[in-house]
Amino acid sequence: MIDAALVERLARHQTVGAAPRDQLEWLVSHGRLRRLAAGEVMFKTGDSIDSLFVVLSGHLSIRVD
Repeated sequence: MIDAALVERLARHQTVGAAPRDQLEWLVSHGRLRRLAAGEVMFKTGDSIDSLFVVLSGHLSIRVD
């Protein structure tokens, strides 16, 4: 079952909100929520990244060391 509330959040998102509803539903049905604590590192240099990430709340800083 698709999380309708999450589809609605994506529909209001400034980056992905313009996508057709069926595509937003696909993202929700194939994705997963990931919560990060303040200061937590998502990836490190050299990590393989094979996903799309959408920030629903808060902000994300990108640093290259």
